[in-house]
Amino acid sequence: MPEGPSASTLAYTDEIRGKLKENESQRAEVTGYINQLTIQLHRWQLRLQTLNDRKAQLEKELGPQR
Repeated sequence: MPEGPSASTLAYTDEIRGKLKENESQRAEVTGYINQLTIQLHRWQLRLQTLNDRKAQLEKELGPQR
């Protein structure tokens, strides 16, 4: 009759599974942070574009008086 895995092998397997679960949890957390920051970066890029457009419009209105 074949023997099953030893207790130490099962314990090691459980330890590795626990580490994988923790790793996946940390990966999900970091991915969430990256997504939040990507959205914030996009908002700041839009704001900068708006400010650049306003600057160009104001300089155009100022015209040769500069």
